[in-house]
Amino acid sequence: MSKNYGQVPQDKLELYEQLLDLHPEIELKGGLKLPYTSYQGNMFSQLTNGRRRRLAHG
Repeated sequence: MSKNYGQVPQDKLELYEQLLDLHPEIELKGGLKLPYTSYQGNMFSQLTNGRRRRLAHG
């Protein structure tokens, strides 16, 4: 069995996706290892496997 090191837990990813469903103009990219959001080509949020979420604002 391979390790899933660095992957976001499925339940957290599903919550992230539900939030993004409210804003269809925002793209979810990165897959399980490093999901992040992009709007007009700019990355502005990131979900990690720990308790971290990163938001960027301009």
